[in-house]
Amino acid sequence: MKFIHTGDLHLDSPFQGLSNSFPEQLWDQVHQSTFLAWQRIVDLAIDQQVDFVVVVGDIFDREHHGVAAEDFFVKQCQRLDQHQIPVYLSYGNHDYQDVATDPLMLPGNVHVFDNKVETKHLQLADHRQVALTGFSYGSRWLEDDVALAYPSRENVDFHIGLLHGAIIQGTDNHYAPFQIEELVAKDYDYWALGHIHKHGIINQQPPIVYCGDPQGRHINEDGEHGCYLVEEENGRLVPHFHPVATITWQTVIVNLPADCVSLPAVRLVISKQLNQQLIGPELTIVRLVIKPRQRLNIDIDRLLDYLQHDSQDHQSICWWVMDIMVKQVTELPAIDKNDIQYWQKAATMVFNKDMIKKLMNDSKLQRYHFLADQVDQQMINQLQEQAEQLLGQRGVSDGDSSN
Repeated sequence: MKFIHTGDLHLDSPFQGLSNSFPEQLWDQVHQSTFLAWQRIVDLAIDQQVDFVVVVGDIFDREHHGVAAEDFFVKQCQRLDQHQIPVYLSYGNHDYQDVATDPLMLPGNVHVFDNKVETKHLQLADHRQVALTGFSYGSRWLEDDVALAYPSRENVDFHIGLLHGAIIQGTDNHYAPFQIEELVAKDYDYWALGHIHKHGIINQQPPIVYCGDPQGRHINEDGEHGCYLVEEENGRLVPHFHPVATITWQTVIVNLPADCVSLPAVRLVISKQLNQQLIGPELTIVRLVIKPRQRLNIDIDRLLDYLQHDSQDHQSICWWVMDIMVKQVTELPAIDKNDIQYWQKAATMVFNKDMIKKLMNDSKLQRYHFLADQVDQQMINQLQEQAEQLLGQRGVSDGDSSN
């Protein structure tokens, strides 16, 4: 037996804040990336002749999505239907809806899980029996531990759980919170998880797996994105990751030589490194971090324009610099060794996931509920690093003004 585990397709993602900074050709490529990732998943399913496909929530980016996104999803499901490949899907917190009144005209091979936990059954070509248990979101937030409602393993050859949710942590648990131990106790053969956008296996036996989103949508969703091809090996279900994204997000750090201080010299060093590092078949969208040996007195906006022009010198655009950060080497204001413990304690209290989310919820950012979902350790580290740089610059400034 083998099947595809995917989810968090986020078809028709708006890629907010990016459209004004991309040329039309590039923007079309960015906007189409979520659609092409889903198409590649369907291509893989057909090529591998899988027994079925599971899609664990957030098929669409918003509950009020466009007709074009619906039509594209349906047509890809029809392609699977032509190859007798069934699809088992659940709706998540982004595309939540009342399944009983779902207006989406899906082909007969697509089986949608109800708003309450239910189990569907499938007989494979070799007559072995598969049970699949899952549910769809009926509202954006779901604070109950729905995993408690999942039944124990049935007397079947394989039992698979579908769950769009997050591990219980802190006090902010809006998305079907669960504990790994709860899932293990059900004695299923595989848990197909959705909601977290970085793919990974969080438990080996049974495999409890986040598929991640198949196409990263911003700089904090860097690295490889794809789906899992799950295959039976010696009676166990083993997930194998397959990248499908057409666009990669990457932070590139460039350490400038000591004598590299003029705009032409900086431009040349950076373009050369990007051309060497990022030439490939897929587009890489870059957050550029420049680390100079001495303070730069150049127009960063003009540098960005030059680099974006340089990226278009090739037959196809392989990389595109979306923004530039300069990390000048600065030292924190002098802290007495007796006070360092207080600085470390303060940093621990401020730079953590719960505090960052609280600040978001207490500010105007609360209207953008999806932002809190993107808070991860990488973002927290970046915020702390920027704060330490600002403190260091303030320390230098204060020292200069006192002379």
